[in-house]
Amino acid sequence: MAAETRAGFVRGVLFSSVRLQPRRGAFAEAVLLACAICMALWPPRSGVASTPTNASAMAEPLARVVDWVVAHGLPKTISAPVADALDFGTAEISVKQSGYQGDDKLAHLVAVPSDGSGNIILCHLSLDGSGVCWRTDRSGVLKATARLGPSGHATRVSASLSERDDFETQKTYFIKKFTR
Repeated sequence: MAAETRAGFVRGVLFSSVRLQPRRGAFAEAVLLACAICMALWPPRSGVASTPTNASAMAEPLARVVDWVVAHGLPKTISAPVADALDFGTAEISVKQSGYQGDDKLAHLVAVPSDGSGNIILCHLSLDGSGVCWRTDRSGVLKATARLGPSGHATRVSASLSERDDFETQKTYFIKKFTR
């Protein structure tokens, strides 16, 4: 209910021409007044999801992203060299993946392994497939970084300050994308 509508409702409740019976008048009017004030001060509903404010949502900023990708992502496979560079082992990984092409014309991808391990893979790739992949979890803590070459070759790198900044930018991109 919009604020103007609420104000009209409050005026209608508080100043209606209906008279209460004398034996219940003061108590009923106090209850109606309290209800009207609560409705006037209650935050409006919106169809858009708001940013989570409770402690668990703040502790797991990527939780909504993971939930959406698991529900709507496409089944894909992460190649063995990339899995190895991100410390998953030497085998391919089955994932659910979703992605977007950003204003920078680069692919922003998020993949969630199907094994239920709680890991998340964020990628920022150019059209030729080169770029950076990061392994994290729902808490958004950076666990591993891999640089991908255009030939599909992956190399594990220790996250420098600039790669940590890129990771934070990518993480923020997905959090904003899924919490609007």
